[in-house]
Amino acid sequence: MALSANIHGQKSNSLIAEIISHLRGEFQIACPGLLSVTAGTVRIYDKEKTVSDEVTQYINKQQPWQIDVCEKLRAMVGQTVPGVEERLQYGKPHYLKNGHYAAVIAVAKDKVSFMVFNATDVAEVKGFLRSLGNGERKAVDIKDGQAVDYDALARILGQTVTAL
Repeated sequence: MALSANIHGQKSNSLIAEIISHLRGEFQIACPGLLSVTAGTVRIYDKEKTVSDEVTQYINKQQPWQIDVCEKLRAMVGQTVPGVEERLQYGKPHYLKNGHYAAVIAVAKDKVSFMVFNATDVAEVKGFLRSLGNGERKAVDIKDGQAVDYDALARILGQTVTAL
């Protein structure tokens, strides 16, 4: 069976994702850079966003709750930073804007860390956002079952990438 579509827009992307999620058996993805299937979740990306297969593999190797957090962070970065470059570097997903580091996702045994760069002007938030090094980097640690304010993270990321 072949599924083919020449449609555009977010609603059509949602429809395609729903159709694909109901398919049973094996199927091939004709555009692996634009579509990813992770832990049963289908995500469709805009053509402008570069999706790294290496990052997808990194995410797929994690625990189910970590996969969910990583995919939400990945989508948030893609929506917040137009034209972001995604790559696996130093063994972790890194996100660059105009060749400069914007963010990194790091998975440990019991947490997922999300770090933003160029964050000197971003205030540390006790219990949420911690400062690293000289304050140029800020990070949040996410644990299993923890509620995550992705909108707040998007605002912080948006603030840090404006000068990049």
